[in-house]
Amino acid sequence: MARSLPLWFKGLTPELKKLAEDTLGETQEVRDTSILELRRLVEDLPDVRTRTDDVFLLRFLRTKKHDVRKSLRLLLNYHAFRDSQRGRLVGRTPSDVRHVVQDMDVVFYAPRRTHRGSHVAVYRAGSFDINRATAEDLVSVVLMVGEMILDCEATQVCGGIIVLDMGGMSMKHYTQFCTTRFASFVVSVVQDCLPERLKAVHIVNEPFLLHAIYKVIGPLLKKKLKERVHFHGHDLSSLHESVSRELLPVELGGDLGPQDNAEFRNHFFAQDSYIESINKYGLEGKKK
Repeated sequence: MARSLPLWFKGLTPELKKLAEDTLGETQEVRDTSILELRRLVEDLPDVRTRTDDVFLLRFLRTKKHDVRKSLRLLLNYHAFRDSQRGRLVGRTPSDVRHVVQDMDVVFYAPRRTHRGSHVAVYRAGSFDINRATAEDLVSVVLMVGEMILDCEATQVCGGIIVLDMGGMSMKHYTQFCTTRFASFVVSVVQDCLPERLKAVHIVNEPFLLHAIYKVIGPLLKKKLKERVHFHGHDLSSLHESVSRELLPVELGGDLGPQDNAEFRNHFFAQDSYIESINKYGLEGKKK
């Protein structure tokens, strides 16, 4: 694409439709047929209450390259995970985690996408105030943002890039985030429960402890995901070889100036009613 798209762009450009065809085998006929088939399968299940609109079903179909059976399995895993975390990670709204998004510079989304259509998310773990919030609060934020960004078809087709900055972390941070248990939980959710096409995970300023943990959880990663995890240490020039400086804040050597997530915050806090509607779905049976 000649010009990058805004983060919250809806729909697909002609270039992205061509990319969907080339990478996912998605023609208009394939798209329409697979949506109808997946919707029929879901509606035939008595214990599933879920969205069945096109954009939602396409989350799963595009992740599984329009294999309808695999898409159905992922959709059920997604709801089973959310049900298992209800009251803990699931069930909150953006207003409930205002102290994390409003007051801490933890989450940053580049205002524009890469020239390939991917979104770029930056998580700065060292900016997380461990005395005011818990790891569960941060994971809740990540899950809610996921619901919002996955309604953007550009993300469904082009995926996302995550930059995890671990600089400035304290021992309290390590006990929350740098544990084999927490890392294994994240890997399991990302691989088996979320309809997300992760294009890359770039980790910078990581402590040595994380490398030790990665040796333990590395074998749990599927080959494709393992190939997309990159450790850069303190070498930001290495990061810039993969992620354009145009999409990074100055704290990561980027050209966007000091990290400013005002645009992201405004969008996030406007989604309370949307997240409330999402929280009603699950494997608890359909309303009579």
